[in-house]
Amino acid sequence: MEKEPEIAVVGTKGQIVIPQRLRKELAIKPNTKLALYRKDDKLVIVKLKLPALTGQKDLFKGIDEQNKGKEK
Repeated sequence: MEKEPEIAVVGTKGQIVIPQRLRKELAIKPNTKLALYRKDDKLVIVKLKLPALTGQKDLFKGIDEQNKGKEK
């Protein structure tokens, strides 16, 4: 269900503040990555969902084990 639009103001450095209600609803916190697209005279902002790094941790652990004791 659509709610009334929120108003954001562009500051002198070109930055906008995402209204608190929207940040809470979308779980947008500092360092959250957002993609911006232009569609005619509109800006579309999409929250990026980056994959978790759990698999990479195991990968690097395996690489470390393989290289243990080898000269670097």
